Amino acid sequence: MFITDAQTYELDGSTHDSAWGLKTYQDETRPFVPEHPDFLGAWVLFTWHR
Repeated sequence: MFITDAQTYELDGSTHDSAWGLKTYQDETRPFVPEHPDFLGAWVLFTWHR
């Protein structure tokens, strides 16, 4: 299932959309790859409050 209004909540009350979360993932993993050639990738898990 794809949720278009998924948000990330910060402790200060600010929010970010799902595009921000995916960009953050890319920004963090891209520098890691050249230093670790065996790195295959990371999982992005989205969940919601029950």
